[in-house]
Amino acid sequence: MKIFLWFISRLIAVVCAILFVVTALLALLLFNLGQTLFNVKTFKEILAEVQLYEKFPALIAETLTMSISYNPCLENPLVCEEISPELRACYQQAYGLERYLALAGGEDAPTEAEGQAMQSCLDQFGPDPAADTGALPAEGGMPPYLENLTAETWEAILGAVLPPADLRYMAESALDQLAEYLDGKRETVAVPLERLKQALTSDEGMHAIVALLKNQPPCTEEEVSQFESAVAMGEIIFCSPPDDVLDVVMPQIREQLDLVAASLQDEAILIAPPGAGADVTTDSPFGGDLLGAILSARILLRLSPLLPLGFLLAITLFAVRSAKGWLRWWGIPVFVFSCLGSTIGVLVVPFFEMAWTAYVQLPPYLSPSLGELGYQVATAFVHNISEPVVLQSVILALVSLGGLVGSAFLPKRMEDGPAPAQGEAET
Repeated sequence: MKIFLWFISRLIAVVCAILFVVTALLALLLFNLGQTLFNVKTFKEILAEVQLYEKFPALIAETLTMSISYNPCLENPLVCEEISPELRACYQQAYGLERYLALAGGEDAPTEAEGQAMQSCLDQFGPDPAADTGALPAEGGMPPYLENLTAETWEAILGAVLPPADLRYMAESALDQLAEYLDGKRETVAVPLERLKQALTSDEGMHAIVALLKNQPPCTEEEVSQFESAVAMGEIIFCSPPDDVLDVVMPQIREQLDLVAASLQDEAILIAPPGAGADVTTDSPFGGDLLGAILSARILLRLSPLLPLGFLLAITLFAVRSAKGWLRWWGIPVFVFSCLGSTIGVLVVPFFEMAWTAYVQLPPYLSPSLGELGYQVATAFVHNISEPVVLQSVILALVSLGGLVGSAFLPKRMEDGPAPAQGEAET
C-alpha cells in the first residue's frame, strides 16, 4: 500500500512539474508584457529612440499629400463605386460574378490577363480612371486651400506650430497623466496645449500662415481688392496676394491669430472624468468600465507568476521529503522552463519581424515612412519584452543548475524512495 501511495504521489508531482513548465512560460511572457505595457518610462524611451518627435512633421506631411492625391481607380478600376451599369456588366461577364466581387472588394489584385480584359471594358463603356485624380469625395474632403499644399509646405507648417521639443512635452505630459490615471491618482487625461497656443502667436506661426497663403493660386484682381477688408473682418481669402498687400495685412493677421489662440482651451481632454457625459455601454463584457477592465488586466498580469508557484508548492507537498529531493524536484522543472524561456525570448523578435513582413500591409494612401515608424515602435516594444525574458530565464537556469549540482553532494534519505519491503533491512 505504501508503495502504491508513493507511486501516486510521485505521479501527481510529475504532472505538477509539467504544468509548472507550461504555466511558468506563459507567466514569464505575461508578467513582462505587463511590466512593459504599463510602464510609461518604456514608451517615453521608445518614442525618443525612434525619433518620433523629429520625424512627425515629415511623416504627417507625406501622409496628407499621399491621401489627398491617392486615386484607387488608377490601381484597380474595379473598386471605383461610381461606374456605369454597362461597365459593371462588362466586368462581370469578363471575370465571372465571384471573381468580380473579389476584385471589386479589394480582396485581390487583377492579373495581367485580367488587366487587359479590364482595359477592353474601359475602352468600350468607361472613362479613363486617370482623369479623376481626386482622392476624396467632394463632400467631407479637405478644403481646397489645404489640398494645394505640397509635402514640403505641410512639413514647414507643422514644424513651425509643433516643434519637436513642444511635441515631446505634450506627449510625455499625457503619458504621465495616463500613468497617474491608471494608479487612481487623477480622473482625467489631457494633452496640454499652452505651447501650441504660444507657437500660433509667435513669428513661426506667422510664417506658417504666410506659407499657407503663398501656396495658393494667385489672387484675382477682385480678390486683391477684397483681401484687406476681409482680413479686417476676421476672414481670409485663400489665394496668394501680392507682397505689398500681404505686408499691409500682416498686423491684422497676427491679431486674428492671437484671438484664435486665446479661444483655444489650455488642454485637450483625452479621457473625461466619470459621469462627464460619457456614453457607458452596459452591454460590453466590462459593463462599460474601461478603466476597471484595464486595472483588472494589470493585476492579472502581475499576479500571473502565482499559478506556477502553486504547482511548485504542490510538488513539494507530494514529493519532497528532504533537501536533496527538494533541489531535484524543483531544480529539474525550473531548469527545463528556463531553457525554453530563454529560447523563446531569443526567437520572439525574429519571429515578430517575419510576421510583420508577411501580414502587416498599410493601405496605399498612407506613407511608407509611417509604416516604417510603426515597425520600429513595435519592434522596440517586443525587444523590451524579450530582453528581460532572456535575462530572467538565464538567471533561473543558473540557479536551478547550481541546485542540481549541489544535490549530488547531499546524502539520500530513505523518504526519497519507496518504502522498503517487510523484513528488508534498513540502511
